[in-house]
Amino acid sequence: MSCAAPPPAAARPVRVLLVEDDELMRRSFSVALERYGYRVRAAADGLTGLETFREEASTC
Repeated sequence: MSCAAPPPAAARPVRVLLVEDDELMRRSFSVALERYGYRVRAAADGLTGLETFREEASTC
């Protein structure tokens, strides 16, 4: 995987980090956001959300 310049913002899906402890709500929001074209990463709690954020931020 290379760290070349990313495509223009309009060509990339918007990324959303969803942190919600209720599984049904987390799934429902994820599905709804994905239907609108968002790329969703979901976490069940704040600690997992922070870890997910750090993982995403460490990639190009």
